[in-house]
Amino acid sequence: MSSIQPGTICKIVNAPQYNGRMVVALERAAGSEFRLPDGHISCSEPGEWCIESLDGEFAVHTTSFRSRTTRYVVCAARYLKPFDPGTGTDEILLKAGKPKANDLAPRPVEFSR
Repeated sequence: MSSIQPGTICKIVNAPQYNGRMVVALERAAGSEFRLPDGHISCSEPGEWCIESLDGEFAVHTTSFRSRTTRYVVCAARYLKPFDPGTGTDEILLKAGKPKANDLAPRPVEFSR
């Protein structure tokens, strides 16, 4: 049973073109053709998810051999790994470093008269 539910934030894995992208699962795609939230029609397979990008747009090819960009695509569940912020390392902490205990201690406030 998949742990993905509507609203689950996921990271795309094992999909070379999109590895590491952060998305939110919106709903299971129904049928072989599925209308995305932006109004476009997408082909889908059973069990695929309609997802929304949280970090930019996807470049997709249309059936008329054109390209477009969109925040919404249909993706197989096997490429979606639910994101658990408790197990990941925060990128901000990697760049800025973890705060020290004395950085978090309350400091007296001085008022000038």
